[in-house]
Amino acid sequence: MNAQRSFLRWMLVTLMVAGTFTSAWAQGLAAQATPEDAPPVFATLGLPEIEYTVTNDTIEGSTEVPAGPVLLTVHNETAGWLVSSITRLPEGITGEQFVEVLVNEDALDDWVADAVVAGGFDQAPMTSESAIIRLDAGTWTLGLQGDTELATSYATLTVTESDASFDEASIPVDFVLSMSEYAFDFPDTIPAATRIWQVSNVGQQLHHVAVFPADARYTPDEVLASVQAAFAGTPVATGFSLEVEPVFVSSAISGGQSIWVEGTLDPGFYVALCFMTDFGDATPHLMAGMIDSFEVTET
Repeated sequence: MNAQRSFLRWMLVTLMVAGTFTSAWAQGLAAQATPEDAPPVFATLGLPEIEYTVTNDTIEGSTEVPAGPVLLTVHNETAGWLVSSITRLPEGITGEQFVEVLVNEDALDDWVADAVVAGGFDQAPMTSESAIIRLDAGTWTLGLQGDTELATSYATLTVTESDASFDEASIPVDFVLSMSEYAFDFPDTIPAATRIWQVSNVGQQLHHVAVFPADARYTPDEVLASVQAAFAGTPVATGFSLEVEPVFVSSAISGGQSIWVEGTLDPGFYVALCFMTDFGDATPHLMAGMIDSFEVTET
């Protein structure tokens, strides 16, 4: 359900073998340029919190939270890469079926179209990640996939009705990234001081965004040619390359959902890709043109 469909799994394995893939979205951003004396903004908002600690043997964490925006934190205490996703499953779908979708390399099962994927993380070993997600009242499932064997692969969360209201507009967002079929709406330039990102899916399919540093601005056709060459085992000598450490790998989210993350990017050029697939299809969205390029500037 998250970013690890077959095409992205190939990318992750390739980069981890090369020893370069070491951080995910929030960790990669925060490690780059967030000032040491700048306290985390999300911790000051007073949001309800859900927190999970994942080891190879157990999942320990929250079992109940009021509906609305919540601060999600996942501690990956395994020795491998961990993919997590909080999802409201359709009636009749079990946690075991959910986990099977996470590890399946083929097209997404049809029932996924009726699920609501609120968000989660793709995160490196022994790291902690935090983000704000939105949960409606009902039963939700935290599904996990790991590079190492997990004794427990899912946990259930009860989201209760709440009289309290939190205005999402009060989250001090610096930049809103919208995703749809099949495009991102990155501007040409983003200030380096941009710290709070809202990533919103305004389309119907599942989408995510993976951001890679680049040495220049590239057109979608140039990026696609490089990715196809790398996938075929014949990477190009010059141009955009996937053999770099991505600084941003957001979780997949359903249409109508948003995830808020905190961190900054260094000045430079970047390429954004979506590796998710349509329901019932196995073709990554980047093949349909979901590719963008932008520059982070000093001011």
